[in-house]
Amino acid sequence: MTPSTGQKFTCNIYSARYWRPANLVLFYTITAANAYGPGPASTEIAVVVPYPTLTASPVSGRVRLIWGGAASQLRLQSTTNLKTPVTWSALTNIPTVQNGSSQLDWFPADATRFFRLSP
Repeated sequence: MTPSTGQKFTCNIYSARYWRPANLVLFYTITAANAYGPGPASTEIAVVVPYPTLTASPVSGRVRLIWGGAASQLRLQSTTNLKTPVTWSALTNIPTVQNGSSQLDWFPADATRFFRLSP
């Protein structure tokens, strides 16, 4: 449906919650407004957004990390071991975007390093 002149449609993210470790759930409501004011909000709709896959590939003495564009709000973190308690640190390098995917070249200084995408 195309809105008529003077009508305004807005979509609000009502809330975002994490459901399962591999998914983000966004809750939306939609409200239409015209010259007489806004109408009632729609019923809340849940949209499950799966986390993208993080891939690592060796490239000329470094490791290239690539993840999908849907993860633009997620931060890349790393740690040197997975023993409890795990201490994750955000990488300060800024990824580049190519063909809709983020990528970052990491130059290994440690024998072992683990990576994850985190909100």
